Amino acid sequence: MATPVTTQDKVKSLSCALCLEVFRNPKLLPCSHTFCEICLEGLSTSVFAARLQCPTCRKQIDVPPGGVSAFQTNFYIDPEDLEKARNNAFCTVHPNRDLELFCEECNVPVCLKCKLSDHVTHETKDIKEAAVSGTREQQAVEDKKTLLEKAIRQREDTLKVAIASFRDEALASLNKIADDISGSLTTDWVTTITRPVLRFNATPEPTLKIMRDYMGSAAKMEMAVSAPEVTVIEQFRCREDPDTDVYHVCPTTDGKVWVSYEPNMIREGATSEMFTTDGEYVKTEKFDNRARITWAPRKDGLSMYYSLEIKTYISFAKRIEPRLTRFFQLENNLTGQATVHSVTIVVEDPLETEALEASIVTCAAHRAFDVDASEQLFVVLEEVQAPDLQRTVRLYRRPQPDAIATYSPPVAPFQPSDVCFYTLGGHEVLLVADELNDAIHVVNVQDGRLNFARYLAPGCPLLVQPTALNTDTRGRLWVACRGGRIITCTPISSANQ
Repeated sequence: MATPVTTQDKVKSLSCALCLEVFRNPKLLPCSHTFCEICLEGLSTSVFAARLQCPTCRKQIDVPPGGVSAFQTNFYIDPEDLEKARNNAFCTVHPNRDLELFCEECNVPVCLKCKLSDHVTHETKDIKEAAVSGTREQQAVEDKKTLLEKAIRQREDTLKVAIASFRDEALASLNKIADDISGSLTTDWVTTITRPVLRFNATPEPTLKIMRDYMGSAAKMEMAVSAPEVTVIEQFRCREDPDTDVYHVCPTTDGKVWVSYEPNMIREGATSEMFTTDGEYVKTEKFDNRARITWAPRKDGLSMYYSLEIKTYISFAKRIEPRLTRFFQLENNLTGQATVHSVTIVVEDPLETEALEASIVTCAAHRAFDVDASEQLFVVLEEVQAPDLQRTVRLYRRPQPDAIATYSPPVAPFQPSDVCFYTLGGHEVLLVADELNDAIHVVNVQDGRLNFARYLAPGCPLLVQPTALNTDTRGRLWVACRGGRIITCTPISSANQ
């Protein structure tokens, strides 16, 4: 049985093997391989070099007198197909079909075949007409505006509460100091004079800047419209506080979900809560101050650890398989360095033994990591606090100690909050949660490079400030968003089965 063609396969057939982007002015070499004109120019020492080597077959090719621009343009490639590939205009369910209609009910572009199957009872219109009218898009903008206005006012309330608390503390300290001074006074002559004073930061600008940054500022975030890849559903809200920072979400094999919250370094340690998949609370685990909990890995089999300075705690959930190799991260809070380790668990009831491998990757202190299906590639989200918070997504390959690639996002500023390998359309890709831009980046990992492909579910009203990603054994993507919203994304091909 022939393997079905996916949208990614079709786009790949229209992409240059050198830059991995959709062809720009495709030039056909005599050996029948095609590359972008600008990429061929990069192969030559000059535009008018006499010969070049085909990157695919290694054959030496004579360059025409007019330079690489004189190579024959590949007219077998339809320019319309190139434009569709750039705009993600192919149907992800039926890759050989164009997106010609827009489903009013689902708010997604569809092909004719989708219309006759999954959207047969839905109101649709010509996709060009929908793009021009944009009625639903205008409503979506208004809905998002209302949501952000609520967030701004909630942040204002938080600042007011904090300022009132600081005021009360200052007044209380003033009253105590004044009472202490008054209580120590006598009717005798004194040799020293004691008065209360107010010591404060005489330069308010840094404090005001922090408050302004916390309040936020509005910006435009543009995302290309693409064919729907996943269905997005809100599973439950773990907390109602709009500032709830969920930095890790982990579904278990027995139908539960662990949710871990960013520890407050002043007032409390790290906390993890377990819920059922429909949001029913099960239990809470609390850990020492400054501890960060990570339930890992992201595939089948689950483990948990936390690190405090150079101490570690590791516990493993019960497994069916007698032998498993899994990975975990260890952060040294004293040095700011972090390592990724492999650990082999041997289950021989009633005991479990662990064989810890030396560190695989050493990097700056990091917020998250993940490993691909081959267990050879690691993506690490590195985090540096000083002078300002900086996060970088880097790719490592075993056993090389240094990063082989760094992700360059298509938008700035950019604040990644989690990374996760995931399978879409039969291909493993890297997902990067972008909390600052309400987006999840779909990144191709190929030939040791990280290349942005598209956004997942662009404009989805549920994907607001995503902070954590994970997968379950059913192939669903679990997304935690700031404010406690827990969401699942199911590939459309899986949802239709």
